[in-house]
Amino acid sequence: MWLAVAREEVLEANLDLVRRGLVLSTFGNASGVDRKEGLIVIKPSGVAYQAMSLEIWVVTDLQGKVKNEGTLRPSSDLRRMPHCTALFLP
Repeated sequence: MWLAVAREEVLEANLDLVRRGLVLSTFGNASGVDRKEGLIVIKPSGVAYQAMSLEIWVVTDLQGKVKNEGTLRPSSDLRRMPHCTALFLP
């Protein structure tokens, strides 16, 4: 359940970054984290904002290991997660 909500809210947060002019090309993103479940939902590396959908998000554990199927890599911002602001979802 958390994952479905996280994908929706992270998508909306990323689209809001675009609307506010806070990102350039494919650089920058908002992500979601569930520390209890040990999961992060993050934008894939190199995906254009206009190509984003609920299905594209990469799910990793807190150490950065990809947990969902697919060929997309997580954003390079994942390496900086301890030093970034993430969107914390219930």
